[in-house]
Amino acid sequence: MAIYYCKFKMITRYEGRSAVAAAAYRSGEKITNIWDGVEHDYSRKGGIVYKNILLPGNAPPGYKDRSILWKEVELSEKASDSRLCRECVLALPRELSQDQQIRLTEEYAKKNFVDSGMCADITIHDPILTDDLHHPINVDGAPTNAPSEFQRINPHAHILLTLRPIAENGKWEAKTQKEYLCKRGDKQQEFTAEEFKTMQDEGWEKQYRYRTPENKKAWMTPSEAAESGLSMQDRVSRSPRSTPHGRENQTCASWNDKASLIEWRRSWAEMANRKLKKVGSREQIDHRSYAEQGIDKLPQEHMGPSVNVAEKRAKRLERENCQKEPCHTELGERNLMVADYNRSEAKYRKTKRAASKKVFAAAARMEHLRAMAIYSGCSASALGRLLAASVNTAEQKNADIQNSLQLVEAMITLNEKSAALIASLTESLRGAGMRERKELQDRISQEEKTSGERAAYVDSIMRKNGFSDINTLRTAAKLREKEQDSINKQKEILAGHEKRLSNATEEYRVLRKSVPALYRGILTLQRISVRPTAEADYQQRLKRELGDQFSISEYRKTAQKTDKALSKKYGEREPVRNISRKRYR
Repeated sequence: MAIYYCKFKMITRYEGRSAVAAAAYRSGEKITNIWDGVEHDYSRKGGIVYKNILLPGNAPPGYKDRSILWKEVELSEKASDSRLCRECVLALPRELSQDQQIRLTEEYAKKNFVDSGMCADITIHDPILTDDLHHPINVDGAPTNAPSEFQRINPHAHILLTLRPIAENGKWEAKTQKEYLCKRGDKQQEFTAEEFKTMQDEGWEKQYRYRTPENKKAWMTPSEAAESGLSMQDRVSRSPRSTPHGRENQTCASWNDKASLIEWRRSWAEMANRKLKKVGSREQIDHRSYAEQGIDKLPQEHMGPSVNVAEKRAKRLERENCQKEPCHTELGERNLMVADYNRSEAKYRKTKRAASKKVFAAAARMEHLRAMAIYSGCSASALGRLLAASVNTAEQKNADIQNSLQLVEAMITLNEKSAALIASLTESLRGAGMRERKELQDRISQEEKTSGERAAYVDSIMRKNGFSDINTLRTAAKLREKEQDSINKQKEILAGHEKRLSNATEEYRVLRKSVPALYRGILTLQRISVRPTAEADYQQRLKRELGDQFSISEYRKTAQKTDKALSKKYGEREPVRNISRKRYR
């Protein structure tokens, strides 16, 4: 896994260090420091896979020799507390091959350091992982002598950088120049030695310290001293007045600027990410802190070599079950605590995200169910009013017409049978005797009388219901059947609304119960945010279904009634009521 590590530090004489020693250790060579005569021999150091020196265009070719370069650096610094060189340490991505790591390091050094005038001494280390006794260890942490089990998990680069620019003549430039505080009349201004040679002709003079007749010390120019009657013998010191730190070399100032450090760190992240992307790796590194990235995570502290050795010793003792109690360092314990905290926080955030996702889904579904309940209530109310106005009258009319139709059809059927009987009796008259003939005629008369009464009764029913004939009555009956079918469908729709309302209420109860009390506040806020969308969808459906009968005031009353019912039934006194009041106030 690629990690970001890009650290810059100074190597100074003030700390008892030397540039020659640093270069010898990192390159695994033997170099003698001319400054103090100490020989630094690290020729037996292992894990060095690459070393090279990159020089700017105006540097002497001899500086390609490591010993010459850093001896010249030591000789160019005269003070006992001088800053000798700057070191850049880079963690190289393990996703890259060794050749790719080398090219990336050289490109980074050339772009950011060499092109601006620094000499860059590059060494790349890929050491074998060892324990506190410097024995190679395998993946299980046990000592091993098998090369195939050796671990190389820390490829990194050391880049030593010079601190002085190189002039066109190949000489080191000064880090600072002495700056004299000169005076002309009442004005004071700072000049370097070269600038003073030019400005001296314009009346500027250096200031020296004189002892006045009052036995006091004062800064004066030679002309002011002459006016006061003082001579060269009255000077306290031969050194002219100057600024405390002199004038810093502009190139050195840009190298030492914090903005340059930030840019170097950013450049390493960008170049490494481009190289990782080029080789098809999804890993990316970031030069910003966790806080700048918006990551809620505590950073660990870097452990130096001594702390690493102590931690390795503690781990070895734990692995060997030694009677001696393992002793972790304070920094190691702190890093372990930070790692444990980050793991627990990551687990908590994961759980919280899952819970929040569940709460958001529940909020959206609850608002959908609430809007559905309001929609069903409004539809049921409108449909109920419509049915209440027409169902009783329509059903009574339908029953009257159906009864009349059945009665008329029964009468017509009987009359048809009577007609057939009369025809049969009439046919029987031809061969009947006197006595039999009289009986047949009486029966025919009786049947004709009964048929006439039935026809009269049918006519009275027709006139009473306003129909001219049986066909008109049948047509009206069919229309009434269709009307009854429509009423029955509306009743089914009404029953469907009531069933949906019941189901929505039950599902609402289950969802409300599934949200822990800890997340009720989040649930309420989320419901507030999704409520307008949920209501708008069902309002549009109501407007399409009810048309001109839709009333926003009726809708609001139904919404308040629904909220009140849910609040009373499921104990949502604060959230639901407050939401509804804010919405409809």
